[in-house]
Amino acid sequence: MPGSFDAIFKDVLQNNPGSLLRLLNLPAGDRVTAKNTDLSTSSRSADILLEVSNPDYLVQMEMQTTYDRTIAKRLLEYRVLSRLRSATLPVMESVLLLMRPQADGVDLNGILQSKGIRFTYQIVRLWEMDVEATLSQPVHMLPLAPLCAIQDEDLPYLFTQMQERLYQEHASAAQCREIWVKTRFLLGLEMSNEQADRLMGGIMLDLKDSTTYMATLEEGIRKGKLEGKLEGKLEGKLEGKLEGKLEGSLAEGRRVLLRLGEKRFGGVSSDVALLIDEIVDLERIESLIERALEVDNWAELLE
Repeated sequence: MPGSFDAIFKDVLQNNPGSLLRLLNLPAGDRVTAKNTDLSTSSRSADILLEVSNPDYLVQMEMQTTYDRTIAKRLLEYRVLSRLRSATLPVMESVLLLMRPQADGVDLNGILQSKGIRFTYQIVRLWEMDVEATLSQPVHMLPLAPLCAIQDEDLPYLFTQMQERLYQEHASAAQCREIWVKTRFLLGLEMSNEQADRLMGGIMLDLKDSTTYMATLEEGIRKGKLEGKLEGKLEGKLEGKLEGKLEGSLAEGRRVLLRLGEKRFGGVSSDVALLIDEIVDLERIESLIERALEVDNWAELLE
C-alpha cells in the first residue's frame, strides 16, 4: 500500500516541479527539471530529484507515509550519490516530506550527527502546511489540500473550494476526474474508506474512465493490499451519486450547504435551516451548493 500512495504523490508533485518548490518555500529559479533518480552505483534512490537553474542547485526529496528510523541516513546516502553524479552543482537541498503524523518521530529533527559527520535536511510535515497555500497552486496540486492543516469538519467546504478552482481554471472533464480520484485515494492516509466515501458522496465521479484509478486499482488487487476491497468499495459507492448511500449523501450535502451559506451570507436562521432540512432531492442540494457561490443572501438562494 505505501508504494501505491508513493506513486500517486510522485505523479502529483512532479507534474509541475516549480510549484512544488514554491510550496516548500524554495527558489524555483528559471527552470526546474525532474531528474532520473536511478543511481547505477546503488539499489537505492531518492523519490524525487530536481535540478534548478538560476540559482543552480539540486533538490532531493524523500516522501514518507510511515516511520523509518533509518530515513536520515538514507537521505545522506542519496545526497552523496547524487552529488557524485552532478558534482558541478554547488548546493543541494535535502527534503524529507512526511505525509501524515504516523511517519513522524522524535528523532526526526533535521540533523544527523555521528562520528564527525553533520548532515542537515529540511523536514516538511504535510499536515502542518497551510491549506490556502496549497489551494493557490496549479490545480494538479489540489489532491494534497485535504492532507494539509485543516479540521475534519471543514473538509466538505474545502471540496467546494476545490470544485470552484476547477471551474475557474476551465479544467476538462478528464482532468477533474483524475484530480478527484487522486484526492479520494490519498484520503486513505487519513481515514477509513467509509469516512472518505461519506465525505465525497456528493461529488460525481466516472471512475471507469480514469486511467489513474484503473492503474492503482489493478495494482492493489494484484498485491492484495487495497484496504476494504477497493474494487467493490469504489465502484459500488463512489460511482455516480452513491445510490446506496442516498440518505448519508443528503445529510452531508445539507451540512455542506449550511456551512458554505454561513460563510458566504452570515448566520443561519431556524427558518432557513428547516427549509434545507426538508430538501430530499440530492440534485437540488448540489444545485444549491453551486448557486451559493453566485448569489448574495439566503433569500436569493432559496427563492
